[in-house]
Amino acid sequence: MSRLYQKYNENNPPIKCYMPNSKWYRQSGAFTPKGLLWHDTGADNCWLKRYVQPADNDPNRDELIKLIGKNTYGNDWEHGGKDKDAGLNCWVGRLQDGKVTTLQAGPWTKRPWGCGARKSGYSLNDTHIQWEICQDAKKDKAYFADVYEESVQLSAYLCKMFKIDPHGTIMYRGIKVPTIVCHWDSYTLDCGSGHGDIYDWDVMYDYLGIPRKSVNINDPYNNQIIRRIRDDIANAMQEEPLPVHPDGWAMIDGKWYYYSNNKPVKSDWVKWKGSWYYMGADGAMLTGWQTIEGTTYHFDESGTMAQDEWIEGSFANMNGAVAKRGGTWHDEERGQWYGDSSGWYPKNRVVRIDGTDYRFDSKGYLVD
Repeated sequence: MSRLYQKYNENNPPIKCYMPNSKWYRQSGAFTPKGLLWHDTGADNCWLKRYVQPADNDPNRDELIKLIGKNTYGNDWEHGGKDKDAGLNCWVGRLQDGKVTTLQAGPWTKRPWGCGARKSGYSLNDTHIQWEICQDAKKDKAYFADVYEESVQLSAYLCKMFKIDPHGTIMYRGIKVPTIVCHWDSYTLDCGSGHGDIYDWDVMYDYLGIPRKSVNINDPYNNQIIRRIRDDIANAMQEEPLPVHPDGWAMIDGKWYYYSNNKPVKSDWVKWKGSWYYMGADGAMLTGWQTIEGTTYHFDESGTMAQDEWIEGSFANMNGAVAKRGGTWHDEERGQWYGDSSGWYPKNRVVRIDGTDYRFDSKGYLVD
């Protein structure tokens, strides 16, 4: 399939195919976009023509039909949506020729009817631009790659337009809401109905290289999938995206990056020659003290994670988790020894302390 990866900007916006006769377009008012919300249709139909058609009196109707394809059943959201209590700002899916792109169905500032509401009446329809990704049978990794990358580029375009920080949050009726969420996230935040999209898309986990069992979809702030989406949007917003390199380490502008499948690893661990490294949200290798998913780690100047060693009086265990232990050196007439506030001290072993290996005898004293 021919992929359509492009950067949107004011000179190259998404294709407009407004649907003015839909109930949503006729009745919904304006709003101020403060975030973006991803949906998928949950149906095995990846063609835009199923959902999006131009109005009968659209001056560009013939050209749009040639591009999108003709819905001969009349169940699109323009002709079949006159009484439909739903409407999105745009759609992502396949054109008639199989290419993936975005069709804008109404103004970005028209309040969507997308994620529904909870009994409280709270709804991210009040705050977030929304679109549907036309879902297939959830098995085609190449198709998912297309719609995912298209949605990332669309998100970057909208974030720039409305000055939205993809890693940011807003306050909505006393609830801290991330700027980038999906339909299920709105539900867990008590601001939308209980639909599973987009976490129900099976091939997503394989494409992004994230084990499904490791993702807590009930954490809309910090689960691995939504973090990856936010990171990819932020990278797409850069004027000069990171260049493609062969897999492995690459230094760019004085920072180290690790490439896998020709893409920089972001917000994830890398194991290389027996040592662990962590690549930040922008893909750059981290050094020094870092807190990752609530656990403190230390990385030396080369980016190597500390394991089974002492750093500035704290101890990093075999998994790298660091705990304050109050480790200090002590001088006695018999010699030097190292111990912590609990009374522990190393005996008959080598211990790495602040980057240097020290050997202690059976009594715990430093061996010269």
